[in-house]
Amino acid sequence: MPMVKRLIAIIALLLTGCATKLTVEGSKVLQLEKANSTCVSLGKIEEKDILTGKFESVKNRIRNRTAEIGGNAFVIEYVIPNQQVPIIATAYKCAG
Repeated sequence: MPMVKRLIAIIALLLTGCATKLTVEGSKVLQLEKANSTCVSLGKIEEKDILTGKFESVKNRIRNRTAEIGGNAFVIEYVIPNQQVPIIATAYKCAG
């Protein structure tokens, strides 16, 4: 029985450690309600977190991805319920 408890503890530790962390660049990306005239669309991003299914983890993935493609902001377009929290967002590069 101790082996089962140890296995459960390891799995729990792995799952909590799998939440997406913000990169330094991703931490600078802003979430906007809507883009303004100084923003240029860089395209759609679709992300989901199949391991944890946590909304914040998915938003962190969007922030990181936006930064990777040169953006500094994003707008959430769709949240699809009951699909392990997939989010579709538009990444932007905004002036200022």
